[in-house]
Amino acid sequence: MDAIDDRAVVDLQVNASNAASFNLFRFILGILRYCVDLRVHHSLFDGGRLIMTQQKMQPTSNQHGLKSFSGYVLGFTLSLLLTLIAFMLAGWHVLSPLPLYFALVLLALIQLLVQVTFFLRLNAGAEGRWNLMAFLFTVLIVLVIVVGSLWIMFNLNYNMMH
Repeated sequence: MDAIDDRAVVDLQVNASNAASFNLFRFILGILRYCVDLRVHHSLFDGGRLIMTQQKMQPTSNQHGLKSFSGYVLGFTLSLLLTLIAFMLAGWHVLSPLPLYFALVLLALIQLLVQVTFFLRLNAGAEGRWNLMAFLFTVLIVLVIVVGSLWIMFNLNYNMMH
């Protein structure tokens, strides 16, 4: 967990000049059925003081796929290189059609891994682990939908033709 910065304390005082904005805020929260903490609710709507804190930003490094300019440049360079290789293979007809399809699929999968690692920062580190789990769950759901749809369409085609 990130440490709380004590210097980021903000006092809010509700007075007659901004009471209308808080009434609008209360109305919007009521429409959305948004639940707020009782302390926050009383501070906003009863004219009390509210102390808000912000979390300290940790310095970023290149460990475990965290953001860094060199990481983005490397990811962009690898993506560009993989795209150019795929374009040259397809445009110059270097391979026959079947090996070309396999080569393009392989390059696309490598491109996916590069972009996921360098741009989405999905990795086995502490920060990327939850992003990785969400990404893998999304891939699973997409695969279930695609494979299930293909299975249904082939089944319908077989039943209509026989």
